[in-house]
Amino acid sequence: MTAHPAWYKYPRPIPPPERNRAGGTTSPDALPSAALPYQAAAPATPIVFWLLLLGLYIASFLVGLWVYQDARLRRMRGPFWFAVSFGVPIFGFVGYLIFRRERAA
Repeated sequence: MTAHPAWYKYPRPIPPPERNRAGGTTSPDALPSAALPYQAAAPATPIVFWLLLLGLYIASFLVGLWVYQDARLRRMRGPFWFAVSFGVPIFGFVGYLIFRRERAA
């Protein structure tokens, strides 16, 4: 090993970052510090992610059921509007609100 001048910042060679089993680095410098705040917003486990998706699916289904019942009361095609509002959640619901008829007496 060669001697470095006194002003040299690193007196010995910098070791390469350690590798984990997946092949990524375990070095704290692997991610920029700007990315660290966004990691706190990510789901902690995959179970949280799947529960969130299940909740969105159930909410979309319930909105579709409401659209189906409201369309039947307004003498419109209920199954069609259920399929539209459930298949295209936000835009289908807004489309139904735009195109729905007046309620039958």
